[in-house]
Order: sequence, then structure tokens, then C-alpha cells
Amino acid sequence: MGRNFAYLLVVLTAGAGAIGCGATCDTSDEGNVPSAHEDGTTVNGYYFSSESHGKLLHFPGGRRYDIYHHLGFEPILVQLYWSFAEVGVGTTDQTDRSTLSAAAGNSAEIQLKNDRYIRVKNDSCAEYWLLVVASGDPRVGDAGPGAGGGDEGGAGDAGAAGRRGE
Repeated sequence: MGRNFAYLLVVLTAGAGAIGCGATCDTSDEGNVPSAHEDGTTVNGYYFSSESHGKLLHFPGGRRYDIYHHLGFEPILVQLYWSFAEVGVGTTDQTDRSTLSAAAGNSAEIQLKNDRYIRVKNDSCAEYWLLVVASGDPRVGDAGPGAGGGDEGGAGDAGAAGRRGE
């Protein structure tokens, strides 16, 4: 009985490893060189990687994108949305459309952002389609804490307003 039990334990352990107990795709940064995405729309301080009513970016497990936003400044806010289908939302009650949801967790990570691009990654093995929205105010620089030369109590805000030309 001891030998059969040991054999059964080995079989069950091997089976558990094959059934969802390990990664089914390569999500490493080394195995997933970022793909450049230079399309999209930039207008009035907003960038959209695609239309919410059109074809979204394919975002399978492990995929990384360098999203070139063409804003000319580092965005203050980056929002990631997923869909389970390539097409976005409809403008009427269309049955051939999907839905969008705010992305969460490791299936849509922002790895870096700067004045040229945003690097996003799907660090899960789930497959999605992605919409990236980035925005900010080109008149506001990110000078960091204590910018404006003021002391505590809000005097630094006057310096920031002066830089914006207000």
C-alpha cells in the first residue's frame, strides 16, 4: 500500500503542476520585447491609442507595448481599459460590439512613462484587447516637491502658477 500511495502522490503532484499551478505563458520582460505603437489620436492634451468604437490593441499574456503618445509632455494621468473582443463599444444598441472595463491588477501594468511613450505590460496569461488614454496639461511641469521656492504653507503654489503664466 505504501508504494501505491507514493505512486499516486507523484501522479497527483505532476497533474497539479499541469493544471493551472504554473504560468502557461512567458510573462518575463526578457521574453517580451516591447512592440512600438505609434498610432492613435492626440488632441487638446489627450491621447487615445485607438477609437473606443474601433479596433483595439491585441494584448495577450506577456505582451508589452511602448505607446508613443505624441503629447509633447509626460502625461499626468494614464488610464488603461480592457475588452474581451477586438472591437470596442458601440454608439447605438449594436449586437456586434463588446464592452470596455477599467483594467486592474497585473493584467495591465504601467512600467514607465515619459514625454515620448508609455510602456504597458500584460503580466498575466489572460488575453485582452487594450485601449490606452493619457492626458495632462502641457503648461504644468512636474518640478517635484518644494517647487516654486516657497516654504511650507502653500507659498510654493504661487511659484507654480507663475510658471504657467496665470
